[in-house]
Amino acid sequence: MSERLTAVQQAPGLKVPEGSSAPVAHRAAEMSLLCVRVKKAKLHGPPDKFNAYVTLKVQNVKSTTITVRGDQPCWEQDFMFEISHLESGLVVELWNKGLIWDTMIGTALIPSDSIRQSDEEGPGEWTSLDSEVLMREDEICGTSNPTPHQVLLDTRFELPFDIPEDEAQYWTSKLERINTMRIHDEFPLQEDVQRQRMASAPSQCSLDDHDSAMDDRDSDYRSETSNRPPRFTTPPRPIRQCTSTL
Repeated sequence: MSERLTAVQQAPGLKVPEGSSAPVAHRAAEMSLLCVRVKKAKLHGPPDKFNAYVTLKVQNVKSTTITVRGDQPCWEQDFMFEISHLESGLVVELWNKGLIWDTMIGTALIPSDSIRQSDEEGPGEWTSLDSEVLMREDEICGTSNPTPHQVLLDTRFELPFDIPEDEAQYWTSKLERINTMRIHDEFPLQEDVQRQRMASAPSQCSLDDHDSAMDDRDSDYRSETSNRPPRFTTPPRPIRQCTSTL
């Protein structure tokens, strides 16, 4: 089962592709679905020493697995985040539950541009954990001081389920390109969109022109959970939880 969390992204300056049922900026925001499956870990030390859990952090959203004892804990828990910046990374922390306080076993930062685009689960990848985080302007920018501990995660960007097939194919290709660059490097892609629309239509409509005409249809667009906060107005929050946390 899964715990699903949401936030919102707006990709400025994009145009509406021909036949799209919603403004591209809205679609680009809603397509940033980050799926994470926390599988298991390999810990170095006596098995009775560990009662471990994993914490995932994306922007201001935090989610936690259940605690599992042993030096090879297995969780197999799913989480989904809808993130507001494609350049944001996933912070992974492995903690050991204590009687009085918890201690961090290790941490890792997974950049968004290293996460694959897929609608299918994969076997996951082993991630080595470090003992320290590197900060830049109050944000985590990396980790240092390797530990012998590892965690197995399956991370991927996924498309929502209720968009037309041709539009899903368009955004699959689009997100694969966006995930390799930062938002401020997006401008060459705008020219590609404009050329595509010029080839299929005599005139172009700006994003603002489509907003008023598409409000009604865009309001019908929902993610898998159908219970998400209004776009661009509220911070991310849990919208479904099917596993024990903390």
